[in-house]
Amino acid sequence: VGSEMCIRDRYVAALGYKVIAVEASQENANLIRYSLCLNPELKSRIKLHNIALAEKRMRCAMASPEGNSGNMNMDCKEVGRALDFTGWLHWSGRRHREETVMTVPLDDVVGKNERVDVMKIDTQGFEYNALVGGQKHVLPKLRYLQSEFSPFMLQKQHTNPEDYLKLLGGHGLEVHYQGAPVRDSVFLRTLPRDAIVDITARRVAPAPAPAP
Repeated sequence: VGSEMCIRDRYVAALGYKVIAVEASQENANLIRYSLCLNPELKSRIKLHNIALAEKRMRCAMASPEGNSGNMNMDCKEVGRALDFTGWLHWSGRRHREETVMTVPLDDVVGKNERVDVMKIDTQGFEYNALVGGQKHVLPKLRYLQSEFSPFMLQKQHTNPEDYLKLLGGHGLEVHYQGAPVRDSVFLRTLPRDAIVDITARRVAPAPAPAP
């Protein structure tokens, strides 16, 4: 995951765009830093945040399953609140590597006056929790999103997959799968339980104004 992110960020920055890279894993973040050392001309265009995204600031654990040390899964719990994002482990079910990470809302990472033209997100089922903290000013101005979408992984993070699609639609983004617009419940019924697919979301309308 880290090496793929290095290549993608480097390519976008090489085209002249500014990149905000959010990477929760320390190991993967170090790969991005190493890539920037090899490409110093791109340093001014890539801003790296070694954090995780969530609705609010908190300390969480991340663990990777045996067999894929770069596939980190979030595990966030807070006593006394209805908050329990429990990471899922596949393959052997045993933890290979574990580390602690601080979470930050997306709206605190991206400035109010910064443009957000394109976003790529792949957080192993944590997509809803990562984006829900960006509803003040990031999602309303986002123009295009590419996202991994797995009903199974979202449910393991205590998220209704339909809620993720509605989060995007509620901010003026039309979700597409394989080039066709998505109708939430119909789309979900057509996917196998363990499906992992890529979806896109394109701005078609301004986000509705928040209620007073």
